Amino acid sequence: MIIQTIHTQKPYPVYIDNGLLSHAGITFAERLPDLVSKSVVIISDSNVMPLYGQIVAESLQDAGCRVSTYEIPAGETSKNWSLLGELLEHLTNLQLTRSDYLVALGGGVVGDLTGFAASIYLRGISFLQIPTTLLSAVDSSVGGKTAVNLKTGKNLAGTFWQPKAVLCDTDVFDSLPREVFLDGVAESIKYGIIGDHALFQDILHGGLKYKCTEIVASCIAMKGNIVAEDEFDRGTRELLNLGHTFGHAIELLSHYKISHGHAVAIGMDMAAKTAARLELCSRDCCNEISDALTRLGFSLNCPYSMKDLFQVMLQDKKRRNNIIDLILPYAIGDCKIYPITLDQLKEVLST
Repeated sequence: MIIQTIHTQKPYPVYIDNGLLSHAGITFAERLPDLVSKSVVIISDSNVMPLYGQIVAESLQDAGCRVSTYEIPAGETSKNWSLLGELLEHLTNLQLTRSDYLVALGGGVVGDLTGFAASIYLRGISFLQIPTTLLSAVDSSVGGKTAVNLKTGKNLAGTFWQPKAVLCDTDVFDSLPREVFLDGVAESIKYGIIGDHALFQDILHGGLKYKCTEIVASCIAMKGNIVAEDEFDRGTRELLNLGHTFGHAIELLSHYKISHGHAVAIGMDMAAKTAARLELCSRDCCNEISDALTRLGFSLNCPYSMKDLFQVMLQDKKRRNNIIDLILPYAIGDCKIYPITLDQLKEVLST
């Protein structure tokens, strides 16, 4: 088993290996002895709960926890105020206390919603992350960002609330549909483009199939280093948003019919082309990124006009008055934060 420590203000471990799910309770309890005898609510969605809910519940019961479950509908649209409110009311009906735990068992939607609920219920209770998608394993389960979506944009209401621990069983990725697995491939190769050319090549040549645990650990280690430097997203952590400024706009315009990873893949292609137009990276670099994403199985055609994208991008969290921070590649393995005025962005998008 690989254990990565995320060095936030309150450090926590990420356990990565195959076959971990049935041992989740004992693994967590060894790190968190206060978990024993506590009430624990497993929150999952209608896809994941039937597959893994009982396994995780039994493992937590074996560790001495009192366990209940709560299921939400699968899909991005579950990240909303109404469902968050229903969850909070359910927790009060269970008389959950400040010393108890929530467990997020699922992908990014479950993790974001559960983390947000944990951060505001009784002004904050502990929670654990058990990601069941490649995307959530390498990205959203680590770092403490929690959120729900608003009508005007994705993740516009949320908090920073770190989990107490994360457990990633890479065996669960075998049950993912191809398109869902690809969502995680996009987030994984993002780390290669940001800061590790060798990782980029490894993923491109099928590494996620033959050494998944090691590559997931590499991605988490890179994210952990960035989060440790900038836990609250005021500087270098923005690098993790490569492709997301464009991607979030695409997701919203599609009413989330285009999934996060596929939208981010299009967004990374658009970021590379933007960097090439601004002469920040070479045309060869831009083409290498585009070709890699295509070879991995992504369609890079954006179905929306640049005018429509621009209007949605005005809601981006990285906007400061008249400036948006774009994350752009200067070379594969070297991305930088590039502040751009709204007028310059509109001009770049129109060329």
